[in-house]
Amino acid sequence: MNENVFHDIDDTDQIRPHMRLCHLILREGLENEIAEVASTPESTGALAARSKMGDSWKSFMEFTPPQYSTLVDYFKQMAEVSPELFDAEGNILVRLAGRDATIRLRIRRDEGGRDELSLQFPTAVASETAT
Repeated sequence: MNENVFHDIDDTDQIRPHMRLCHLILREGLENEIAEVASTPESTGALAARSKMGDSWKSFMEFTPPQYSTLVDYFKQMAEVSPELFDAEGNILVRLAGRDATIRLRIRRDEGGRDELSLQFPTAVASETAT
């Protein structure tokens, strides 16, 4: 694993939609000082994403199982986690507006065969990188 590879967070139209959505989730987490983003299976079969700020959780998005699977696969790719692993942890190294951050990825397979995703954001984004 190359721990020096940073992903530039880019949500422009020049990247695929699932990538843009993942980047948007990461950008929102970093810019809004979100502590964690987590997904949980819903009774409808959809997966809801929640964000944690302080001690409170707020739902912000819901995905169909195929959409969610695509997002999980891309987050695994960003963290250099093998797509075959069901229970895994890794770091997503990102660069946003000249600042570096490490986001902790945790994935656990639940008893129903669905992946539960957690993204833990740093409390502060690192200082600007040298230009």
